[in-house]
Amino acid sequence: MKRMRRMTPVVLAAVVLLIATTVRAQVLKQVPADALVVVKFKNMRATSDKMGALANKFGITNMNPKAGDPLGAFKESLQAQNGFKDDGDAAIVVMAPAEGKKQPEIVALLPISDYKAFIANFPDATTEGAISSVKLPNENEPGFATQWGDYAAISNTKALLTKKPAGIAATGLAAKELDTKDIAIYANMKAIRDKALPRLQKSRDEVKQRVADQMKNKNAEAAQKYQGLTNTAIDEIMGLAEQFLQQAQGATLGLELSEDAIRPTGLVEFDPASQWGQTIAKIKNSDQPLLVGLPEMKYLFLMGMSIDQQSASKIIDDLLAPVQGEFAKLGDEGKAIQNYINAIKSMLQSTGSQATGFIAPSGAIGQDSLMQMVSVMNGKSDQILQAQREMFNSQQAVMQAFGTKSPVESSFTANAKTVDGVQLNQFTTKAAAPGDNPTAQEMQMQQVMGVMYGANGLVGYSGAVTPDKAIVTAGVSDEVLTKLIASAKAGDPNVTKAETVQQVAAQLPKKRVFEMYIPLDNIANTAVSYAKQFGMPINVQLPENLQPVGVTAGTEGSAIRFDGVIPAGTVQSLVSAGMQAAMNMQGGGAGPGAGAP
Repeated sequence: MKRMRRMTPVVLAAVVLLIATTVRAQVLKQVPADALVVVKFKNMRATSDKMGALANKFGITNMNPKAGDPLGAFKESLQAQNGFKDDGDAAIVVMAPAEGKKQPEIVALLPISDYKAFIANFPDATTEGAISSVKLPNENEPGFATQWGDYAAISNTKALLTKKPAGIAATGLAAKELDTKDIAIYANMKAIRDKALPRLQKSRDEVKQRVADQMKNKNAEAAQKYQGLTNTAIDEIMGLAEQFLQQAQGATLGLELSEDAIRPTGLVEFDPASQWGQTIAKIKNSDQPLLVGLPEMKYLFLMGMSIDQQSASKIIDDLLAPVQGEFAKLGDEGKAIQNYINAIKSMLQSTGSQATGFIAPSGAIGQDSLMQMVSVMNGKSDQILQAQREMFNSQQAVMQAFGTKSPVESSFTANAKTVDGVQLNQFTTKAAAPGDNPTAQEMQMQQVMGVMYGANGLVGYSGAVTPDKAIVTAGVSDEVLTKLIASAKAGDPNVTKAETVQQVAAQLPKKRVFEMYIPLDNIANTAVSYAKQFGMPINVQLPENLQPVGVTAGTEGSAIRFDGVIPAGTVQSLVSAGMQAAMNMQGGGAGPGAGAP
């Protein structure tokens, strides 16, 4: 008996958890099995309160007080206050278009405590059998409502409500996302597959014919020459789309809301026994830092990637195998394309990971490059640089073989200069020199390139700093080059260790193949700086060291997923600064503390 009493709290906790999960899943039991998409709201009152708290924090309620209580605003717009179960889940269900129509059909599932009280909200309602006709606010056509379990099902299409649904059953990771996220969008791949796959299969020949006709209209000789490659490429693309529809089990987008952050998630899950599922399951995540080697600077974007060399090569081979046979039939053109593909494969096979940062520019428009990039590639440096050179040369060969006149001029110079003992190759890209009578397009290209990359065009460098580390830059000064070489040699982890990055990274999965951080404050400050160069009267000040937006991508079993963190404090400061900027533009002046949280 004593043992039974000791077990009781554990058993009770398990029962409570089971009941809670069952209650949350009830709304899915009222969703038709052939629904294409379901938008699920977890606990309407709790989710509404979270949305209202964020709206208040962001200052949105100052402009729209109703944003502080979305559920209350919804009930007011529906003119229905009675009969709701405020703490229940709700859903919007998207069905396939009815026969002869293009627009999808919609069913809203609202949790109710008393269905009769709910229908009484509509004084002109008339009931026939189980379905009531109701006049919905701001709708010209009548709406219809019926009771499905503990839910009021509402739609503009009466036929959708005549049969109670058997429910929809999400499985695997998608089921977890639907159960735990405050707002979740679920793509029912089985229903989508049943509708989309026959149309996709039927359209294959139509797409080929349409592309062939367009090519003939432009160049009949080229159309005939490249017909085999074009048809094979279309077959491959359409085949991939068919495989996706056949092998995907479900896809979700989710939002988790809190006072501190908005956390989006997304995943596509495949049948574990399918080709796609097995390929994804073999991709290895990394738990190692992915931004090591970048110098400390103000960045617009920071990205790190772990490359599973074996999986990446196999994916490329699987994707391109059907078209590679056609390259041999094209002579020099096909050889140039094949060389470019081989160079990409060589690059992937030589690289284990890569860290890349886009630096916030600060120079004058038209003089310095707006695009300033630094990158550290970990792997076999000599092979990485050789592959890069082959990619550059192959790209030029492809354009020459196809007789394409490029709007830009590119060049590659090996061992162009040495910085801190590191030999650097140089590559340049600039607008092609216009002729004696330049076209409007050529003049426009000159202007765009000048604004984006400065007076000398885009100038980049690459080199091996150690046998296992190579660097690549674009649009940066020699001072930045020197800093990058030093940080890459030392394996500098300071960018990763920045407090604001760590605060966000702690909320993201530790195992991933890709991570990105977006310092929105640096982007905003850069935009303001360049707006001032155009004479715009913007004078705002953001707090220092705002947390960046963080995103990771990786695999989980046979699923591809991404996770994000959007810090609420950062959004709050940006909204405040945006409102201040708007006042500046309207001549309102800059008040004290602009952008302060």
